[in-house]
Amino acid sequence: MFRVRLISDYFGVDEGGPIHATREDAVRAAQLMLGIHPYPVRAEIRQFVDGRFRQTRLVGVLARG
Repeated sequence: MFRVRLISDYFGVDEGGPIHATREDAVRAAQLMLGIHPYPVRAEIRQFVDGRFRQTRLVGVLARG
């Protein structure tokens, strides 16, 4: 299970998006978010490593600007 974390100087950190079943789905969602936001933003793809959906590890980064 994966989640996208968006980081920007404009709005701070946002982890409120949905949980994605595959890494490819999470990357697609991150690319969509990078296309929507007109300001510099960084999207981290994070994988859950525990059963309670609390601990994550970084598996990819996409950035704009």
